[in-house]
Amino acid sequence: MEQKDLDNLKENGFDVDGALHRFLDNTKLYETCLKKFLNDKSYEEMQQGFQTGNIEDTFRAAHTLKGLSSNLGMDPLYHALQPIVETLRAGSMPEASDMQEIVELYQKTYSLVETL
Repeated sequence: MEQKDLDNLKENGFDVDGALHRFLDNTKLYETCLKKFLNDKSYEEMQQGFQTGNIEDTFRAAHTLKGLSSNLGMDPLYHALQPIVETLRAGSMPEASDMQEIVELYQKTYSLVETL
């Protein structure tokens, strides 16, 4: 991964420095894991659970996506998922407007990673 790619991620709110610290400053490993994000099914599972009203499935997928986004330094997505996960943990479904924010952030995050 080139420095311009890392800079672009930083400019879009990624905690690249924190993520690289977790990846022992191995940019190749970080890039590999970022690209694996593109195949992760947590987002789709979360959306499906939300659409069907299944709190347990939605929680499990949102919690997984939150952890993944945290480890990869995807701070905007991570911070938006935190209250969603807590709402689900309390046994309630999040508001549709909150889920729409996740859709937008996920799509932006996905597009950024896709360009690497």
